[in-house]
Parts: sequence; C-alpha cells; structure tokens
Amino acid sequence: MTIEDVIKKSILPLAFMVFWFWMTKTIMKVSGQTDWFWWIFIAGLPFGIHKMRLILIPRGMDTTATLGMAALSAVSYTHLTLPTKRIV
Repeated sequence: MTIEDVIKKSILPLAFMVFWFWMTKTIMKVSGQTDWFWWIFIAGLPFGIHKMRLILIPRGMDTTATLGMAALSAVSYTHLTLPTKRIV
C-alpha cells in the first residue's frame, strides 16, 4: 500500500467524517444547546441511507431462519414505504 492509498482510503474519509459531524453539530444547536436526537439522525444519514432498503438473503440456514429473515425484510420494507397518518 502506497502513501497515496493510505491518504485516499483512510485519512480523507476520516477528515470528511470529522467535518460532517462538526457541521451537523453546529447546525443542530438550539438556544446554545445541541439537540442530540436530531444530531445523531442527521449526522448518520450519509452512512446509513444506503442500508434502509436492505433485503436480507440468508444462505446455508435452516427453514426457520430463512423464514425469519424473509419476515424481517418484509416488515422493514413495509415500515419504510407505507405512508403514515400521523400529524407531526
């Protein structure tokens, strides 16, 4: 591994993460205090958004585990796609 690879694969992503967390913490300040719930939500979006539509496909498991994974995938997919009637 060359020094360029180390910079591209570890130092730059780490610097981006530190900058992103600092920026979102600054934005989420309300009356001088950080709203931690929204900070965690907003700061984690770029790292977890691609996993929201994850469908698990088990391999080498028995029937019960396969059905359990299929049910979990169906419930998580339905939870993310169905509209809610809550008033926020």
